[in-house]
Amino acid sequence: MQGKQYLYETLKACAERANSYSKGKKGAEWSFHDAANIVRCLNLAMGSIINYSDTNNQDAMKGLKQFFISQLNMELFEELNYEVGPDAFFRGEELTSMTSDIYSQWLNIISFFNLMIVTDDDLAD
Repeated sequence: MQGKQYLYETLKACAERANSYSKGKKGAEWSFHDAANIVRCLNLAMGSIINYSDTNNQDAMKGLKQFFISQLNMELFEELNYEVGPDAFFRGEELTSMTSDIYSQWLNIISFFNLMIVTDDDLAD
């Protein structure tokens, strides 16, 4: 029980930190560092859920994901659903392996939390 309480506290802290980088900003207004820090917070939350679920009931994963998503502010939630945030990775910055890695993590996060994402295949239809 104590482990689960710690996990909820960790998820809440990750959401609060991610929220702090996005509060009052649309994704197009995020700096590269805002976007990267948001991804790092979301990635930590994702990893925490995966680690907990590996040793516990897999059904718990759905509830943990829902809890985490419910902690995100609307600005961040919208950017995750509409995939606007990653534009900050490529605006005025030279593409680097770090940028590519962070963008890859962004895509993994969207998929893990079952958020909406538009792919090239979707656009081809």
